[in-house]
Amino acid sequence: MGKTWVAASQEPTLESIIPGPQARSAATEATAKLQCLWWPELATEAYVALGVYRLSDSAATSLLSSLRSTPEYNSVDPGIPGAVAFSYEDRGGEFLTSTVYVFVGDSWFAGGSLGPAARIVPLVLDAAKRSIG
Repeated sequence: MGKTWVAASQEPTLESIIPGPQARSAATEATAKLQCLWWPELATEAYVALGVYRLSDSAATSLLSSLRSTPEYNSVDPGIPGAVAFSYEDRGGEFLTSTVYVFVGDSWFAGGSLGPAARIVPLVLDAAKRSIG
């Protein structure tokens, strides 16, 4: 899953760190998106990125099918009726990176950070739970 470099003077986008071409394509083609990136100054190993995307039915179906057929993505119990969630850890390269996806209705929550997925799973799930009231 290729890496994308972003100059320190540029604000990175979540699409630049989402693993896999299918997920990056879905994020780029979303009908609406909201992104929150936290990049503390002087921190080289700490960031949390969260994007919320509105996907068409066909894009969501295609992405979910791809995630379910890829063994590196682990199913996570979202604790939200009707929701589906996955976590992924990339141990390649110098650092462990993690990604968490939660699908609720037509919304796809994508969170990414350095470190183990277990660290950000609760944060992404909480964002998804709060979105449905």
